[in-house]
Amino acid sequence: MSLRHAILVTLSDTEGTGYEITQRFTSGLGHFWQASHQQIYQELKRMAREKLVSARAVAQETRPTKKIHRITATGRKELKRWLSVPSKRQPTRNAFLIKLFAAHLIDRDHIITELEAQLAHHRDLLAHYGELEALHFPEPEKLPFKYRCMYLSLTRGIASESAGIQWCEDSLAVFRK
Repeated sequence: MSLRHAILVTLSDTEGTGYEITQRFTSGLGHFWQASHQQIYQELKRMAREKLVSARAVAQETRPTKKIHRITATGRKELKRWLSVPSKRQPTRNAFLIKLFAAHLIDRDHIITELEAQLAHHRDLLAHYGELEALHFPEPEKLPFKYRCMYLSLTRGIASESAGIQWCEDSLAVFRK
């Protein structure tokens, strides 16, 4: 996946400024695809050159003129093309797992501390995902198909964090013996 496709997804229903697109990343896509404000703005410029998005300027009285971006017909065609291509499995890169692989070489307390931090992180994310579920998807079976698709990505996050919690707890039990 590329950043451009994530941006096209965010613009597929609603136009937005670079700031609004960044906020959409933070509140939604950012749970599984990260991009900085600068990356988003740079990609929007490239996408405009390639006619995937267009922008209209809106003057503001007390602030600089803002650009409101929208997906173009070319952008929609590219998004549909990308959506139809099978996704490649992304490689796992996790420095902590390498440390864990060689944990017999260092003091157990160091790994226990890292595992406890990972456990806290998984618990925090799971709580956050639970809040999102309660707020946006209280009755998922009654949702229109579009929102059920969005809900599925959230349930994947919930399952992942739940599994992460269980794994950390099991791993801590091994190191505390």
